[in-house]
Amino acid sequence: MDLDPPEDIVMTPEEDLLCAVLRGEPGRWPGETPARLLAASRRHGVLALLYHQLKLTPAWTEWPLEIRQELARTAADQATRDLLRTRELSRVLAALAATGVEPLLMKGAALAYQLYPSPALRARQDADLLIREADLAATDRALAAGGYRQPGKETRRSAGNPSAPIISAATSGGMAMASSIIWTCTGGSATPPCSSRRCPMRN
Repeated sequence: MDLDPPEDIVMTPEEDLLCAVLRGEPGRWPGETPARLLAASRRHGVLALLYHQLKLTPAWTEWPLEIRQELARTAADQATRDLLRTRELSRVLAALAATGVEPLLMKGAALAYQLYPSPALRARQDADLLIREADLAATDRALAAGGYRQPGKETRRSAGNPSAPIISAATSGGMAMASSIIWTCTGGSATPPCSSRRCPMRN
């Protein structure tokens, strides 16, 4: 398998440095402008992960104080938010389970808990849940009972996409959280039947 990036993707020096550190390489400070490195880290959502990786190496003390302070601040902030986010996600999943809905955690949230040393290191703004189409009404009721609302009642289900998301948001403990509910399995002879644990996705 060819893992090289496409030829038309050009990495900046800051991105090259980020990749090296996140791969676990020493990451000696090369004298780049701190502001540009921080901007690249924010753009890619890896400030907390960069902090985690750098702290494991002797190179940490060689990096500018400005960067170390910002990385430490962001990592602490993400850790605090993740505690609240995890509590809220657990509450939502328990509410759905009580109604017989068994969602599949997807994308950023799933990666956070499966692949990262700590879920707080994965920057994310919402939780993506995949449910059966038949569970839409029960899911809507459970989320509404928990304080979630669809902004403007817009479901944003595009006509050609049976897996379009429904965005809901709530505030729990002073923290806003969004959930993208992705539904699939529209029925019909071309669609295999859904089970409670597995749904085929359509392109």
